[in-house]
Amino acid sequence: MHRYYDAEEIDRYIRKYHLNEIIPDLGGFGREYLSLTRFRKKEVPVWEHDTDKLVFLVEGSVKNCALTENGKKLLLHFSDAFEILRDLELLGIVNQSMEIEVARDAVFLEVDVRGIRNILLNNPVFLRAILMQIGKKLAKTTVAQTMTAIYPLESRLSSYILHMAEKQADGSLVFSDNLIETSELLGTSYRHLLRTLKGFCESGVLVHQGQEYMVADKEALQEKASDQPIYGRFQEK
Repeated sequence: MHRYYDAEEIDRYIRKYHLNEIIPDLGGFGREYLSLTRFRKKEVPVWEHDTDKLVFLVEGSVKNCALTENGKKLLLHFSDAFEILRDLELLGIVNQSMEIEVARDAVFLEVDVRGIRNILLNNPVFLRAILMQIGKKLAKTTVAQTMTAIYPLESRLSSYILHMAEKQADGSLVFSDNLIETSELLGTSYRHLLRTLKGFCESGVLVHQGQEYMVADKEALQEKASDQPIYGRFQEK
């Protein structure tokens, strides 16, 4: 994790995502209220339930997970830039059973809202943006939970691989996530996951290379993932 302040980079994100339309004069807040944070894949950002911090995901992707009582994590959905995070905390709602993990190297724009919280919460434009984000997250989570119940592991795993596979220098896509963690996130057994991966390899969709799986047929994988991505929209790699 690396936290820093870069006025030029912040201004670029503000213009790219029209953030001044969400928080008026955001670009003029300065170093005291604005910061950028970079996280690498697999890192878990922690803001210690700070209800005075509003966070924008401006680059990369994160996994939104539910923490179970036995210490396992279940994947709810992916968030890709641009998305507002910690919106519920801003409203005073702290959910300690939720966790986000970086899926692809990510950049967050953090805004300290102390002193302007009441102004924001009485701003209809800001509230509309927050409600739109909450609604989209609820829709994605609902779809994911429904698909988990009715779609086979083959579809869910295909969707997950398409999100998590990393593009190599030669243009190939390689999936190298820890398989025990993957089975927990997808709500299945490790053995079932291995059987499904073996089936993908036998059908020519994946190629097993040591601890990694290379995507040999992306179109077939997308077809297996179904017409509607289970965990959110795919990002073109």
